[in-house]
Amino acid sequence: MSRLFEGFSSRLDEIAAGYTQRELALIVGFLVRNCDALQVSALELRERAATDKRSRRGDKGDARKKKEKG
Repeated sequence: MSRLFEGFSSRLDEIAAGYTQRELALIVGFLVRNCDALQVSALELRERAATDKRSRRGDKGDARKKKEKG
């Protein structure tokens, strides 16, 4: 499997060679925080979508429950 990524890995090494260790650490820090922010935002969107979906169902869901009981 690693042979599949040899070209990509070599290109990343070439790119990284143009940066100092301190610069690379800064870039990694940015990317990690960016990924964390994206995950939090995705979770918020998912929760908001679920809430909106429940709100749209609202009375319809209650009417079904009453119909099933009655």
